[in-house]
Amino acid sequence: MNEFEEQNRGLVQDANVNRKLTRLLKYTYLYLLTRFKLRYRQVSIISHRDFDGIISATMILQKIPYARLYYASQYDLHHTLSNVRFRSVPHIPHDIYILDLNVGETNLTRIIKAIRDFRVGRLVEIYWIDHHESPALDQMARYVNLLVDPAAPHAAFLVSQFLNTSQYAAQLLQLLNGSQTPFTQYWRPILRETLRAILNTRLRLTVLQCLATGRRTAFTDELYERGRQLPPPVPRVLEKVYMTNRGMFFGILEFEKGMDLYPKVRETFLAHPRLGFLLVHFPDGHFSAYQNKQRTYVDLTRLFKLVGGKGHTYAFHFEPQVRITDEFYRPVTVDDLIYEIQGAI
Repeated sequence: MNEFEEQNRGLVQDANVNRKLTRLLKYTYLYLLTRFKLRYRQVSIISHRDFDGIISATMILQKIPYARLYYASQYDLHHTLSNVRFRSVPHIPHDIYILDLNVGETNLTRIIKAIRDFRVGRLVEIYWIDHHESPALDQMARYVNLLVDPAAPHAAFLVSQFLNTSQYAAQLLQLLNGSQTPFTQYWRPILRETLRAILNTRLRLTVLQCLATGRRTAFTDELYERGRQLPPPVPRVLEKVYMTNRGMFFGILEFEKGMDLYPKVRETFLAHPRLGFLLVHFPDGHFSAYQNKQRTYVDLTRLFKLVGGKGHTYAFHFEPQVRITDEFYRPVTVDDLIYEIQGAI
């Protein structure tokens, strides 16, 4: 090897060393920046994919703008927790907020395992905030910090109490209770369009960060125009009203894409005042049941127990199934479900 080749080889080796040092310094800088900027803590938000869930997440973002955002349901929460664990740094303490998510007996074991796996070699604090009534959640108390109040109208209401948020939180809550103000008239179409059309979690996070600060941008203005120009869902009249063996009337509403669920339920009760309760049938095959609050004598406890409801006894979610024993349920068709309900209430 001549002198020229030796010099070239030395330069290549120096370049490789410099490249490795640069990468090491970069990661060291990012690690130290993360440790100090986040005050030694990572923060992740796991929320339900509905208005209550995203408003709850927005309130967390008001306090912690750098938090990461994830969406989940009770059926895939264990997968989401595994994803959060995979994307987090093991040596930095981690706060996790689980918002507006219920849990049933069938999912409990997998969720607990995901939480226990997350804690291995990590400092993790998990805050579970929800307004659904679920006996299974009581078993989570040894693994998470529970703030559950079935009397609360929304999970976002509990989040605002937990964080002791500013007066701006009251405006966010107005997005859930149907209030018509300049604030809600601007942001409600944006959130509706976000849930309908934006699947990218980062873009959703961008929208919620704007909402958390009340900041309007060209992006939110575009979403507002798109959401405002959407044709309203075609009003769906109940094709048939059923009567139970005890003389109570109920109907089944097919959920359609773009439908505002709670306003539609209220509208249906106004259009059919004799209904004691309403079942909403979702495209994935699941149901929700809602009591007509104008008929205070209606008690859905028997239905709640029959189908293994998750939530309140006056508003709950369930699979098309009926109770066989205290632990086992038998899946049924919609026609069979109607027959069982007619005999139980």
